[in-house]
Parts: sequence; C-alpha cells; structure tokens
Amino acid sequence: MIGHTSSRPVASSTTTTGLTTSNQAASKKEKRSRQSEPSRQHTDQNESLKKKRRSRDDAGGEGDEMDVKRSRSPRAPADAEDDKKRATGWRGSGVRPEMVLLGFLLTLPLLFLVFGGRWGSSSFPSSTPAVSRHVAAGDRGATPQKQSKLLPVLFLFFNTVSGSSSLTGRRAWEFSRFAPRFPDGFGVYEQEQASSSCRQQFCTIFLPHGGEADSDRFSKTSSLIRSCFYLVHWHYGHANHGGARRRRALTGSLEFCDKLLGGLLSAGFDESSCQSRYKSNLYRKPSPFPLSPYLAQKLRKYEAYHKKCGPGTKRYQRAIKQLKSGRNSDDSECQYVVWFPCNGLGNRMLTIASTFLYALLTDRVLLTHVAPEQEGLFCEPFPGSSWVLPGDFPENNPHKLHIGAPESYANMLKNNVIRHVDDPSSVQASSLPAYVYLHVEQFQLKLSDNVFCDEDQVMLRKFNWMILKSDSYFAPALFLTPMFEEELAKMFPQKEAVFHHLGRYLFHPTNRVWGIIRRYYEAYLARVDEKIGFQIRIFPEKPIKFENMYDQVMRCIREQHLLPELGNAETATNTTAAEAGKVKAVLIASLYSGYYEKIRGMYYESPTKSGEIVAVFQPSHEEQQQYTSNEHNQKALAEIYLLSYCDKIAMSAWSTFGYVAYSFAGVKPWILLRPDWNKEVSEVACVRSTSVEPCLHSPPQLGCRAKRDVDVATVKPYVRHCEDVGFGLKLFDS
Repeated sequence: MIGHTSSRPVASSTTTTGLTTSNQAASKKEKRSRQSEPSRQHTDQNESLKKKRRSRDDAGGEGDEMDVKRSRSPRAPADAEDDKKRATGWRGSGVRPEMVLLGFLLTLPLLFLVFGGRWGSSSFPSSTPAVSRHVAAGDRGATPQKQSKLLPVLFLFFNTVSGSSSLTGRRAWEFSRFAPRFPDGFGVYEQEQASSSCRQQFCTIFLPHGGEADSDRFSKTSSLIRSCFYLVHWHYGHANHGGARRRRALTGSLEFCDKLLGGLLSAGFDESSCQSRYKSNLYRKPSPFPLSPYLAQKLRKYEAYHKKCGPGTKRYQRAIKQLKSGRNSDDSECQYVVWFPCNGLGNRMLTIASTFLYALLTDRVLLTHVAPEQEGLFCEPFPGSSWVLPGDFPENNPHKLHIGAPESYANMLKNNVIRHVDDPSSVQASSLPAYVYLHVEQFQLKLSDNVFCDEDQVMLRKFNWMILKSDSYFAPALFLTPMFEEELAKMFPQKEAVFHHLGRYLFHPTNRVWGIIRRYYEAYLARVDEKIGFQIRIFPEKPIKFENMYDQVMRCIREQHLLPELGNAETATNTTAAEAGKVKAVLIASLYSGYYEKIRGMYYESPTKSGEIVAVFQPSHEEQQQYTSNEHNQKALAEIYLLSYCDKIAMSAWSTFGYVAYSFAGVKPWILLRPDWNKEVSEVACVRSTSVEPCLHSPPQLGCRAKRDVDVATVKPYVRHCEDVGFGLKLFDS
C-alpha cells in the first residue's frame, strides 16, 4: 500500500475509558477498512483501464493516449486538465530539447550497433512511374548497401525534442513504411527516386494540416537535426558519389517539408483544388532568400482585407454603386486597383506582381481582368475570395484603355481635370471623377505616366477605383518613390527577392497545367544529376539568323563550361573522372526545334571527355508566339515552371519569359546578349546576371514636376542598369 495517512484525530488521554470490547473491535475494523479503501480504488481503476484496453483492442482502435498515461501511476489525476498542467510544468522546467538532442548525438554510435542492418528486402512503392533509361556500366546496378532501421527512431526522437503534436505515437512509426527498401539490382538512380518519394511522404506526415506553427517549429530545429541526417546517411551511404547524393536528398527534406515556404503561403486552402500550391516547391532547391516576417504578416493582413472587400461582398456592391454614380466618394471602406492585360504571358505575370506590390503599399484590393486566353492558367491566390474581376464590371472595356484615354492620370493633369496644388491632401475626394486610369506602358522607352512621385501618390490615394494597364515590371520604380521606401525596406530586406517571393506567392498553375508539368518532369528530369535550361527567343524587331544564334549559344556553353566537352571513343573508354556516369539533362525552351536537334545530335553522336551523359529535351516548339491561344499559354506556363526547376539557366536578352523562370528558381542566369542594332553577331556571347530580379526596360522620369532625368543607378545603392538592357533598371543586393 502506498503511504496513505489517515486524517482521523488521535483520541485524548482524558477520553472516557468506558468503551466496551465490542466497540473497540468495531473501531479497529472501520480503521482497517478506511486504510484499504485507496487500494481498492486503485485496483478498481486498474481493472477499469484493463477493460477499456480490451474493448479498444477488440474494436481495432488506437486508443486514448491519456489512459495510458494514467495507468502508469495509481496517483494520476482523473481530470484531463490536471494532465495538461503537469505537461506544462515539465516543459517549463530546466530540461532543454537542445541538450537532449546533444546527448542523443553522443549515443549515435551505440544506436548504429543496436539498430544496424537492412531495412528490408521488399521493393519501395514509388509514387511516380518508373522510366527506363539505358545507361552505360558504372554504379547504376551496384550491389545494394546495408541500410539502417534508425530513421524511424530518429524521427520519433525528433518529434520528442520539437514538441510536435502532429507526429506522435503510432504516426511516428508510420514513417518506417515510407523508408526506402532497396532490393537486389536497384540502381543509384532508382534509389534516389525512392528517396525523393520518401521525402514527399514524410512531408505529408509531418505537416498534415499545413499549419504555420509546425512550419515555424521545423525551421527553428532544422539546424540542430541536420547533423543527425548526415550521420544516418553516412551509415548506409553508397560507394563513391551515391551516398553523397542520398545524403543531399534526405537532408534536403528539412527545407522541402516547409510547404508553406516559411510562411509565404497561406494554409487556408484545400490542397486538392490546386495541387501545385504546396507541391511545386518539392521540385526546386530551397530558396536562397529568407522570408521577412514583416512580409508574411503583411500578406496575412491583405488576405483578410481582400476577403472583406472582394467580389460578392456587400462592401464591393456599395463600391460598384459609387462607381456607377460617376463621382468619387469620401467615405469608402475599400479601395481597388483593377489590372488589365497587355502583351504575352511573361509580361502579364511581371505586371500582375508589380500591381500586387502597389496594392500592398496603398491598401487596395487587386482584381484582375482574365481574358479568354488566360482562363484556367492560375489558381486563386487569396483564401476565401477571388481576384477575378466580375464580368458585370461597369468599365470592363479594354479598348478604352490607351495612352490617349481622357481618364488617364496624365491626361487629367494636362486637361486640368485635376489641378496642380501645393497641398494635394487638401483636395476633396468627392470632387474627383469616379475612377482614374494609370497607363504604365512603355512609350518611347519611358514609362508613359509619371506617377512615381510623392505628390502624385497623395492625389492618387483619394481615388477609390483605379484601373491599371502595363506591359512592364515596374516594381523597381516603386522602390524609387520616397514615400514607399521605408515600408519596402521592411518587406524586402533583400532587394533582389521581390519577384522571387511575390511570384511564388501569386502564381500557382491549375491542376490541368500542373499535370503537364509534373508528368514531363517525372518522365525526363527527375532522375538526373544536374539540369541546365536554355531559353532562346528571337524578337521580330531584331531578327537573328539561326546559324548566328546557334553559334552564340555554343560559345556561351564553352566559355562558361555549362556542358561537358566532347571527346572521342578512346577518351570515353579510358576515363576515370569522378563525374563519369553522371547524367546531365538539357532543357530547351524555344519556339523552334533547330537548337534542340543540333545539340541533341552533337551529344548523341559523340561521348564526353569526362564520361558524363548529356540528355537533351524540348517540351514543345510552336514556331510562332500566339498571344490569344489558351492552349499555347498553357504550354508556355508549363515550360516556365520546368525551366525554374533547373540548376543553371541561360536565357535570351530582353525576354520576360526567361525573367520569370530564373526569378522563380532564385538562380542568377547567363544572359545571351543581343547584337548591336547595326550588327548581326554579338561580340560577347553571354554574361552572368548580378541579380535574380527581372529588368525594368523603361524606367520613369524621376525629376517629377521638374521633368528632369535622374540616373538613379548612380544614386540608389540597390539599383543597377541591366546587363541586357543598358538603360533599364534592376534591383540587386550589393
């Protein structure tokens, strides 16, 4: 019996002694009964728990974890709230997860001895179809290595030190069924593909609900647990470079599992409705640019604002009523910026991102006019609402939007509809027209509306409705507007990550387009050691002969060592280089098939000096750009994403298609320069970009009302002229 003390008071010595023998016996019996009562309660409690467990086992359920905790001690409280208090007290004690992890690392050699051995011999059920590849002898058919049962133990321990509620009990051990089991004859490439599937399955377990709390905890502990992954993979590493590849594969899981991209994406979506939103990141390397917490907070606030004021709400209906009245209003709860498309898909994606950044800075709701050729390309980016402009919008006529439109801000100033005043804030909003139009298009190589000055922005803020049409990536111009500088510095501490973050936040291919991307990637690119993308575009205003462009591409490849050199049969037979047997995939994105055919034929007919294998692919060759074709735009979007999964990218100068791809990837590209206007061949084949930001081809005048040209590249430390457009501007980090 556990030390139980009766609360009955001791009898005084003055107590009457006239107690009978029978009363004393009854008293002793009562005392023994009280003292044995806790034992009976404890026994009854254990019997009750046993019955619960038997009924639970019979029903096949997993059981209540709290019941198991109580069965360990007869003094455990019966109230679940007390259990919570005890758990909170333990966490608040001096035990630090980092110290526990350190102790675990010190015991790893012992764990290797205890848990060493093979994981199993059955094949791993890959989630992607296998694609046959004929490969020369090497390590493709290597003998399977001994592997460890340690990973499930490691992940269970990681769950313990991180306090995860999403990977407990039986769920932790479920990871073992996703662990790679490599049978005899399973080559290195097949093993790497299995590890990739294992990684994706683990992400599903670890982040089942996509919550920010799980993501935050995972990022905080990733630096501590990374060494564990390295040691575990060293334990069953493959000879030569195979083990290193698998080490990279699983340690990469630390970043890959963050499907919310560090808090960039919202968790408020159904994954099945837009599979690319949370899965496309599994195909890219981790972002080199950490997300600013301020930007994440800004995005969450915007999402709530968009849901409050978006289409279908009462506030939106009131705003439409005001727009139809023909006059502006002083007391509107919501303000809007309506984007209209211009030019091709690359231009549209760059201008949508720029317009969204402007909406964040000026507290406006972004609505987009989706033309028929753009339907079905992108998922909705904002939870619980839509960014699509309703079809009954009163000013839904794109043909009215041109540089001479009377509603244009520049023309309103010119025609004195809006007067220049010393204090724009003194102008009454109700005295202004119902909406203002911003024509932010290239005009004589300058943005045609000079709207990037403080006094203009003060006036523009008074309009509840703004319509904007642009073909330029004008985000750099917002950084040059004084009133926005402080806010932008908090949102983007790294200036060259603007489109990298905003593009990955806004643009998610629909399931139809994602299916094209995923199938092509899994069939041709998933099992290679390195991916090199080439985007080749010929512009009608500066045509270049095919032979000249092909020679420029080959010069760039040789000078920058983008692809292995060609050899002969003797060098291929005698090679002992460490790169021998590796596979490099070349992805060609071009309207024409000639570049693909020549590069493919070159590596098909001759081996490489290093023994590496080069496989060349081209998803499509449409011959002409078709702005108004929905099918053409689906293929274009798929190829943008495939390019963004490449490790290295080379692209044609001036191409917005290439800008989007390398900005998504976070990779600084090699830019194939245009020849001078009076020449047919460029003297320099290609140059490396200083930034992953797109180029603003037509900077605005920044002398504002003085109408003076100011070269901001000489004034602002985070702005440079573009490598491919000498007078253009791009953001960069020094």
